[in-house]
Amino acid sequence: MTGQKWEQLYNVAVLESDWTTAKIDERIEAAEAAIKGRLHEFSLNHGGYSRRKSGDHRCREQIGKSA
Repeated sequence: MTGQKWEQLYNVAVLESDWTTAKIDERIEAAEAAIKGRLHEFSLNHGGYSRRKSGDHRCREQIGKSA
């Protein structure tokens, strides 16, 4: 899932004007599922933090070698 898919589904649910049918329930459920999926993706890679941290660590090692 792309990072913006949840946002698109959320916007569709928020902008739905027909609150009297099951359509709004479907839109909300789709948005909730997409948001939960995106949160799961973040939990798998710690929000990208560990990747940035390891990149910072490599950068510090290179600076230490060249000093």
